[in-house]
Amino acid sequence: MKNKTILFPFVGDSVGGSQIATRVLITNLKKIGYRYEVLIFNDSGSLTNYLKKYNITFTVINNKTRNEYFNIFREFIYNFSYVRNFLKTNNICLVHTNDLRMHYLWSLYSITNKFQHIWHQHSAFYSRRNIFFSALSKKIITVSNYCKKSFTANMSKRAEVIGNPFEECDCKKKYKSKKKIVLYIGNSNLQKRARFFIDIAKDLNKKNRNIFFHILGDVPNEKNEILNLKKYNIKFFKKNYDTKKFLNESNLLVAPGINEGFGRTIVEAMLLKVPVVASNSGAHSEIIMNDKYGILAKSDNIHDFSMKILKSLTNYDKKKINLAFIYCKENFNIDVYLNKLKYLYDNLLR
Repeated sequence: MKNKTILFPFVGDSVGGSQIATRVLITNLKKIGYRYEVLIFNDSGSLTNYLKKYNITFTVINNKTRNEYFNIFREFIYNFSYVRNFLKTNNICLVHTNDLRMHYLWSLYSITNKFQHIWHQHSAFYSRRNIFFSALSKKIITVSNYCKKSFTANMSKRAEVIGNPFEECDCKKKYKSKKKIVLYIGNSNLQKRARFFIDIAKDLNKKNRNIFFHILGDVPNEKNEILNLKKYNIKFFKKNYDTKKFLNESNLLVAPGINEGFGRTIVEAMLLKVPVVASNSGAHSEIIMNDKYGILAKSDNIHDFSMKILKSLTNYDKKKINLAFIYCKENFNIDVYLNKLKYLYDNLLR
């Protein structure tokens, strides 16, 4: 088969778990004999700088009249000719989308252009619109059983769970200092529960002044509030996609988010042998498996989180941490993921 170029289109206005996972795939794609093209609809967001950091080449659609609101049908009509020429010029055989807006748009393009479309859903999402749009896609894949169960009946029946890819990383260094660092990674999205983590930090500060809380993300935005929270040993760090450095410096990761489709930071922590306390919500319980590889706390329950964080910091369960490391290394490493994608790609392009 001569034609082995896969297109990964993005809106381009943000970088999240789905974009990071796709970047890992793209940088390793040649290992399974495929080439890539990346197409970005909005170059004013953070994605372009993120891709440049990893030397990933991309093309930006020449469309400067767009409103900030991404309208699927308007984009379909406006860029129809450009997309058709791009597909032909770059000899694209398959389009692999990783964002809901891209799923909808490229499922429409697949009707009028000769390419296979993979709908890769990274989050739990139920919508009746998916009944129509997903029916146009050749294949549906997702990251967890929790996501799969959230889909419409027809979409769920067609979906295949393939997990998420992670590259090799150096294991965490051990620190004997009395100072304990608890890390939160997230953003201002209510689902991530950043404010709830701050409430947990305030509660724990009353119990132990030697616990320090690091928040990696874009919350909160008010300088006065940031200064006020310093008295609770809460320190903020600007959004950074290289989370390994922060995890390596931490004694514990706390993931209080709810209804998460996967939980990328949880697996990253486990691969660095950092203990995890997470909410018993969404795919968290699927990864941690009922406290087998970490500790699950009741969602939005400050007392339960505080109690289990203190327990984890004072009783270092080396056996559980090593089991978590082995489990993640066996199930989420890049080679396992690439083999799944190669099988999928090869079958679609026969």
